[in-house]
Amino acid sequence: MLLTIQVRYGEPQIPDESTDVLQLARDGKLIVKILQGDKALSAAPTGKDDNVKQLLSPLAAKEVPFVRCVGLNYTTHILETGRPLPTCPTIFCKPSTVTAGPAENVPIPRIAQAQCDYEGELTIVIGKDAKNVSEESALGYVAAYTTGNEVSARNWQREANKAGPVPQ
Repeated sequence: MLLTIQVRYGEPQIPDESTDVLQLARDGKLIVKILQGDKALSAAPTGKDDNVKQLLSPLAAKEVPFVRCVGLNYTTHILETGRPLPTCPTIFCKPSTVTAGPAENVPIPRIAQAQCDYEGELTIVIGKDAKNVSEESALGYVAAYTTGNEVSARNWQREANKAGPVPQ
């Protein structure tokens, strides 16, 4: 018997906010509204439902040129560390290869394993090119919100000769 696997875009239909979407998929009980298209950001509703058994990353690495990140963006967290509040945002980038789906392994190089740290992050997907966008127009460029795993080697992050001067 030949098994056919079909990758689709879809919007999960969940009964309430406390529902574990990943567990629903594992149990074969996740229903999604199917979206038609070859890219997540341009997919359109079909009006059809389907059952999903596995969740993948909402964006494929080929759809993500690179990831722009903002560090030290929570005042209470900065103050907990004893650091002064930065005068400007700490910006850093990650390559598109950091994209992964739920329950996928995150490869950690041996050299970074001793101080590996992770935390959940709000991820904002910008859906079109933008420059000098007004605050009033900014949400028009947001295509989606999702969650992300931010994984860092904290010892590298805190050493000026490896990552640059604090704040990092």
